[in-house]
Amino acid sequence: DTEVLFSLIKSIGFEDSLNEIFGAFAICYVDLTNDSVILARDAWGQKPLFYSADNEILVSSSFQLLEDFKGKNRSEADKNIFKLFGYSPFGKTINSKIRYVLPNQCIRINLASNEIYESKFKEVKHRNIKSDIFGSLKKSILLTSREDNTCVAFSGGIDSSVIAALSRNVDKDLPFIHLKIKENKNEFKKPIFLKDKLDL
Repeated sequence: DTEVLFSLIKSIGFEDSLNEIFGAFAICYVDLTNDSVILARDAWGQKPLFYSADNEILVSSSFQLLEDFKGKNRSEADKNIFKLFGYSPFGKTINSKIRYVLPNQCIRINLASNEIYESKFKEVKHRNIKSDIFGSLKKSILLTSREDNTCVAFSGGIDSSVIAALSRNVDKDLPFIHLKIKENKNEFKKPIFLKDKLDL
């Protein structure tokens, strides 16, 4: 999908490509021809995308990683807003040096001036593509599981959870591997819950 998207961007440009693609995405595109970094998230905001653009540009799907670089620059006001809403609205975070890209938003950062331009793009409605995606995935699981030493990298996110459920559906007892990273201990709870629920 990344190669197809890259070819589309090269063919018709970044913003026009956003009006053609349907699905969950978080994109960071470095456009050296126009001296800019462009960030975008899908209309549902399923994939996270954080950035910092003061004296350097940092981009990550992890807030914690950026805060490790930028330090804890938290104000009581930002923390109180987070407690009130359960999240930080308007693209702000609890760290004054870190922002996030809103759903359906495109951010263009000029590399020379660090100026930030924000825009919205239209949400692409689901196109009625006739394909049996679950049948294709089951077939792929059956073919892949014939190989020795096959496992599933199990984050507990949507992609790996669908593969987990479908592998049980086709009676393939694949091993599921999750990297328990100390700094990301909250993520570990979801795959453990799903492991028990799906009897993996």
